[in-house]
Amino acid sequence: MTSSDKSLFYQGIYSIGMGVLLLIIPETIISLMKLEPLTIGWARGIGVLYLYIGVYERSFGKLSIKPMINISIYTRLGTFLAATLLVIFKQVPFAVFLLGLIDLFGAIWTIVALKSEDTQK
Repeated sequence: MTSSDKSLFYQGIYSIGMGVLLLIIPETIISLMKLEPLTIGWARGIGVLYLYIGVYERSFGKLSIKPMINISIYTRLGTFLAATLLVIFKQVPFAVFLLGLIDLFGAIWTIVALKSEDTQK
């Protein structure tokens, strides 16, 4: 796997992990993130979405599907922007911004890796 492949592969592992945590211990995650009360069903539903996204991310990285790796940059930057705006407008606690940072750093890693791979060709 190239570095850009790995960047999305590892993002996928993170997303799968978050999904599993939301499925297994939603109350703990809600409490740690200081989220407003949320039904456990909704939290688990979000966990399923996280899990599915993680499977896609991991697969695209492992299979080196470059168009999807490129698209993931925009979705992860969008996730960071959305998390930032939600915190600024006091819709969610600061902990959501920290989760958004993971997406930002992952996107930056992918951008740098793709540029490096292009210069090596």
